[in-house]
Order: sequence, then C-alpha cells, then structure tokens
Amino acid sequence: MRIRSSLVVVASLLWLAACSPSQKITGSWVNREALKKKYTSLFIVVLTADQAAKNIFELDLASAASSKRGLKVFTSSQFLAPGFTKKKIDKETILARAKELGCDAILTVALVDVESETKFVQNPNASYYGYAPYSGYGYGFSGYYSYMGGPGASNPGHDEIHWKYFVEANVFDLATQTLLWSVQSEAYDPGSIPEASNEYSQLLLDRVEQDLGPRQ
Repeated sequence: MRIRSSLVVVASLLWLAACSPSQKITGSWVNREALKKKYTSLFIVVLTADQAAKNIFELDLASAASSKRGLKVFTSSQFLAPGFTKKKIDKETILARAKELGCDAILTVALVDVESETKFVQNPNASYYGYAPYSGYGYGFSGYYSYMGGPGASNPGHDEIHWKYFVEANVFDLATQTLLWSVQSEAYDPGSIPEASNEYSQLLLDRVEQDLGPRQ
C-alpha cells in the first residue's frame, strides 16, 4: 500500500507540473515619469540569430501589442535584412529604420542567460520504490523474487536535463533612447517555438496591463 500511495503522489505532481505554465515574469520596472507621454507606434526587435524564431516571436508580439494596446506596430523581420543579428548589431540602422516608419518607441527582447539542471527521474515500475522490508515470509524464493526482482528492479530511473531560459524585454523612447519599461522572465523547458512565443507574448502584454493599466 505504501508503494502504491507513493506512486499516486508522484503521478499527481507530474500531472500538475505538466499543466502549469512554463514561463513566468520574475520582475519589472516602470519609468513613470517618462511614460507621461502617449505612445502610438512601436518597432519590435527580437535579438536572436535564429531567423525563424525571430519571425515567429516578432509577429506574435506585434499581434498582441496591436490588439491589446491599439498600437501601430512594425517588426525588424519586415523592414531589416534577414540575418542582421548574426553580425554585430548596428543599432543606428535599427533606430534609423524605426524613425523612418514613424515609430515613437522600440521594444527589444533578448535571451540574457541559460541554465541547465539534472534531475533523477524514478522509474515508477521499480519494485523497491518507497522501500519497505519484505514481509512475505513463508512464500519462499518465488515471492521474494517477484517483490524485489520485478519490472524496474534493474532500472531504478534515469537522469533528465532541464533548461531554464532568462529573457529580458525593454521598451525605449525612440527619440531620447530613454528606458521606459523593463521586464524579466524565466522559461522552464518551454515547448515548441510557436507555443513558447504565444505564451510569452500573452504573458508580456498581461504585464503591460498590470504595470501600466489599460490603454486610454
């Protein structure tokens, strides 16, 4: 009974972990003095050399900013040559293009750090999981072997590597390059790029509503 109870607890925890969001906001900062100005248009730059990921994240962020904040939005994927982030980023080119488009703010998103951790995953079929001394006296070798040598006895579990990504988003005033808003977040073993992008975009825009309130 003790073995079965332990397995039920582990299964429940795994289910909860699978259902929980893989990303979370860990902190944010607002320059309320500078934000007294009303902003109407935004240029989005996701700083990654992976062009496919860049396109997806920028489009999702643009869609969220447009629908939730009513902003006119442009992305670097649309108006800058593909692969420009593989080289040294030319900030003057980015700023000049954003100004040409009539933007008054710029949003940058960048991966600032990555960590890995190794966890041992117990094999749920291991017969000695939640070990209790064998009490089947009188049942001989066959009973003992079934108890201690059943499925999983020679395979107690395995190591799994989990990844944590640290992401920072910053919004700057385009004319003065003053930092207006900064948000730090973590992504723990995110799923596919489209899933991670959609989740991040919604998370970021929800934080806008929390930090800045609904758009007037």
